[in-house]
Amino acid sequence: MSITDACSQCCRADESKEVVVDNAKEASPGIDDSAWNLSPVPSSTATANLPREQTESTAEAREDEIKATSERLKKATLSAPSEAEKAAWPGENLPAPRSKEFEIAVSKAPEQADLGVVVDYDDRVTLKVIRVKPGLIQTWNEACSEEMQMRGEDRIVGVNGVRGSTDEIIAEVAKATDLKLIVQRRSEMMISLRKKNASQSVGVDIDSTQVTVLKVKDGPVKDYNDGLSAKQAEFAIQGGDKIVEVNGVAGSGNIIQELTSSEVLHMVVVRSSDA
Repeated sequence: MSITDACSQCCRADESKEVVVDNAKEASPGIDDSAWNLSPVPSSTATANLPREQTESTAEAREDEIKATSERLKKATLSAPSEAEKAAWPGENLPAPRSKEFEIAVSKAPEQADLGVVVDYDDRVTLKVIRVKPGLIQTWNEACSEEMQMRGEDRIVGVNGVRGSTDEIIAEVAKATDLKLIVQRRSEMMISLRKKNASQSVGVDIDSTQVTVLKVKDGPVKDYNDGLSAKQAEFAIQGGDKIVEVNGVAGSGNIIQELTSSEVLHMVVVRSSDA
């Protein structure tokens, strides 16, 4: 199913946005299934001409490289906030709440140059992933940990430092051989807050087995929620949210220990799609 089929509701003719389904390819070349089926990189030696043993060795080496890159990027996921993020949030030098972002690094090769992602460009700024099909991203997903895999509803927000325009992102994907994709997962939020002291209750009732928020009460979490601006309202902690990491540790017992004994809490909170 092409992107035209996948987003027929959000990409109907709209003169104000100058986005029309019938001429989408002309307005932004390649924004459909074929958008990411990029032409093979020219090479003097085609993989098909290599001996079978050498071809298999090349594939194994690429898989090992993907695994190593995935692990390196996973460690960098909780990076320090930028100065702009600090300035945007009045939380005593704490980072502003934001959606989780992570990096995927892939390289085109003669035997595999297609990115293999069906996308929707509804906001003209990011590329919303509809589905992943055979290509570079599927190969990446098969070789890396689950949390580093690209999946439906993720958004590609940048490539090789290019951000802010779907046309520019697509152009960079088309011309570059090595791609560093910045992927945003809006269902996972990076939230930081400070308690008055380490022993203060965080102010939520939780299901201790799943660390799922049942109710927000008076306390640091409510104070954090009340301090959000209208533009940040989506980052308010609410019933049904699941806390999956605090201060770099995971596991229900470890998370509860951090919530009850640490003054500053850097949390990864997952919101159910039903919320």
